[in-house]
Amino acid sequence: MVRRIAAAGTLLIVAVLAAGNWLYRNPPVGRPGLASFEDMIQGTAHRPHVTRALIPLAVRAISQVLPATASDALKRPLRFVGLKYVFFPDTDPEIKPTHYFVWVYLVIASLMLLGEGTRQFLATIYTGDPRLFLAGGALTVAMWPLLGRYYVSYVYDPFTPTLFLWAFLAGIRGKWIAYYPLLLLAALNKETAILVPLAVSYTLGDSRPWRSMAKRTLADLAIVAAVLGVLGAIVFRGNPGPIAEFHLLGHNLNYVVLYLALPQTALILVLVVGLCLPDWRRKPRAAKALALVAVALVGAALFAGFIDELRQYAESVPGFVALAFPTVLLAIGVNVFAPQSGPS
Repeated sequence: MVRRIAAAGTLLIVAVLAAGNWLYRNPPVGRPGLASFEDMIQGTAHRPHVTRALIPLAVRAISQVLPATASDALKRPLRFVGLKYVFFPDTDPEIKPTHYFVWVYLVIASLMLLGEGTRQFLATIYTGDPRLFLAGGALTVAMWPLLGRYYVSYVYDPFTPTLFLWAFLAGIRGKWIAYYPLLLLAALNKETAILVPLAVSYTLGDSRPWRSMAKRTLADLAIVAAVLGVLGAIVFRGNPGPIAEFHLLGHNLNYVVLYLALPQTALILVLVVGLCLPDWRRKPRAAKALALVAVALVGAALFAGFIDELRQYAESVPGFVALAFPTVLLAIGVNVFAPQSGPS
């Protein structure tokens, strides 16, 4: 019990610091006129952003049951822990303070769950001191502010990797009663949830009959596709904007041609190669599955996003941590590979 409380306290502290840093450097103003904070919460933003509807729905639902004076009460604990400098709604009349502060608390909770999910993920696929797995979870949370640099952020961003990871975890553990609600929530939050069934299928592919896995995967993909179709074609059919934005012929080709040699690009490649590839054959399929998710996200970003916008790859960050985890520890003489680990 003491260990669990200490772990929760650690993740809470890291989540508050990460949320504060992220909100200070890159507040979720969105794109005014297209997908601003309040436009997203009210469901009036342009597509495709408005179809990522889970968090706006949650914020509205919670705010409606709170008293009119709730914003001051919600602000007080945040000010106490030193986050008073993130209160940009005080100077932005378009943002309802209660909406914003409810959302901030949800962000902190999501980052805590991201850390806990990563801790459990590492404990599932490796062996060793539980404190090492907690450190891996805390590191994942601490990396979050780095993903929001250079570009605007949106209200759903901090929840995407959390929901994706927990749905993936439930799937690879075979906890189907938890898996399907989590998959549904992930799909309501962002369309990248369609990669969860594929990652689960890849992870379990060498231990389950392929016919049953194929049937389950196709059914899961149909569920996600149905959710996305309802959101895009029915619920928000009256909102302006296309179902997807395409940037291949503009920003992305320019970036690939002109900026691929930037130092930060080279640094990312060196980190990925140097930390993830060593002992590749010994690393678990579950970690490799999230690496394949990263490849899919890069491919999607090339056509329907800005390829250098790091927040788009948040779903794969726990996979990066999981692949780098044994490499870093082996460098200091700690082996977390299970004795029976072999080629995979």
